[in-house]
Amino acid sequence: MIRSVKTDQIKWNYVLPGFDPMQALSALGRDGLCVRRLGKKREVWRVERQGRVFYVKLFSSSGLPAKRREADSIDRLAKLGVPVPVLAARGYGGGGAVLITEEGAHSQVLKEYFFTTFKELTREEKRRVIGYFAAFIRLLHDKGAMHKDPHMGNMLVVEDATSDAGEVGFCLLDLGEVDFIGKVSLVDRIANLELINLNYLAGLEPSLKYYFLKAYAEGLFLDKAALRAVVEKVELATLTRAAKIWKKKAQRSMTGGKLFAEYTEGFFEVHMKKVWYEAGALDPIVKDPDGFLDSERAVIFKDGRTVKAGMIELQDGRKVFLKRYNVKGSVHTIKNIFRTSRASRVWQMSYGAELRDLPMPEPLAFIEERKKNRVLGRSYIISEFIDDAPRLSDLALDEDCKPTGCFSDLIFHIGRELRRMHILGWYHGDLKWNNILIKKTADNFNPDIFFLDIDGSSISTELTSSEIKKDLERFMTEIDKFGLSQKEKDGFLAGYKSYLLGIRPTKDLIDIYKELGA
Repeated sequence: MIRSVKTDQIKWNYVLPGFDPMQALSALGRDGLCVRRLGKKREVWRVERQGRVFYVKLFSSSGLPAKRREADSIDRLAKLGVPVPVLAARGYGGGGAVLITEEGAHSQVLKEYFFTTFKELTREEKRRVIGYFAAFIRLLHDKGAMHKDPHMGNMLVVEDATSDAGEVGFCLLDLGEVDFIGKVSLVDRIANLELINLNYLAGLEPSLKYYFLKAYAEGLFLDKAALRAVVEKVELATLTRAAKIWKKKAQRSMTGGKLFAEYTEGFFEVHMKKVWYEAGALDPIVKDPDGFLDSERAVIFKDGRTVKAGMIELQDGRKVFLKRYNVKGSVHTIKNIFRTSRASRVWQMSYGAELRDLPMPEPLAFIEERKKNRVLGRSYIISEFIDDAPRLSDLALDEDCKPTGCFSDLIFHIGRELRRMHILGWYHGDLKWNNILIKKTADNFNPDIFFLDIDGSSISTELTSSEIKKDLERFMTEIDKFGLSQKEKDGFLAGYKSYLLGIRPTKDLIDIYKELGA
């Protein structure tokens, strides 16, 4: 709790009838939950009292402008007819200020709602919720207001318990980030939709995302062509914004912080996801990675001059993938004295894939051996091991799979997933079928696809036509290698072309389709 704010000296200038603000304040630091902290300026606490939930916001004297903005925004939005949190109390004094709002009944923060309730809805129910959300954002913009920081923690979903139709409403949180600009121009709308697309809609399948934009834009555009142009503009601008954010976050994975641990173990410099560091499950591997790779318990998949890699079983029974990058020689060592290791590059690439929600094993840790004068020795990457998932090359040889048509469907889905990877700026570089795992899902429909061995991969804001062509051609070479027909080639390219995400193919991409026979 912010020590500079003396809550017993607060003078209340508004209190909701029947509400005692001191009861809410007494819970801070005891049974309240701090959900957000901005240095020593601002804190947000979630408090439960008598079956009701309140959010208590503390502001130090330096954070008072934010408090005033938020209080004013609640009043202004309420007058405009935009749903806002119920103001329970507001006061100044004691070196700061307090703002308390009440969480409505049957409500959830959008992030929690999206990953629980929304995931269980039918497709028609999801469309209905998306329609309500589009109507709310449209109302906000039509009233001349925009939220400058629209992420999934700044929105509340309120379910109508009296309705059998599953109606939901929405309510803005963190109202200090709301701008009132009068008439919102089309340029302003598109800029805000880019942020909403980045924060709210990224996890939606393309058809639902398009439905949101179509519902929002009703009456704004003359025809479908104009709407498609706006959708494409929003998507492309969103990807540009997202690429910058992902790049910064991937760089932070090298410097510790909230999500990562950075420490030394003998001659090893270790970077590890904090949840694994705190659990200690990888400690034995960090102390002696070579011993694990050379043990009889390891299942080795590759042992060559440059790398050795295999599956390692932890003491708790979990399995991880461990890969060692060997020292290639004295010349290579001298050249790389001041460079980072291959493992560190793969670590950042893997985390970049995770940020983009791409189907690749989760990175857990990487290790660099730094000898005297910081000379780089061996390096290691530890990642998730995908169990019970055959390689695509093995399935291609399975005669029981081909006649059923399931293999053709699988090739189609791989094409779609590859197109999504390319749209997000990811070039794989080695799409041989040994590097693709297929894991059956519970319903045995649309199996999970994982791409491995990203040593030759790269990330950019937009792939070149040459990179796209190389990935497509490498995959299709495998179709010939395993003796499959033109039908599989057509299915793969059909899957690739089917995932548009609101972005029309460029002329270069259309030329590639033609060249590959699509």
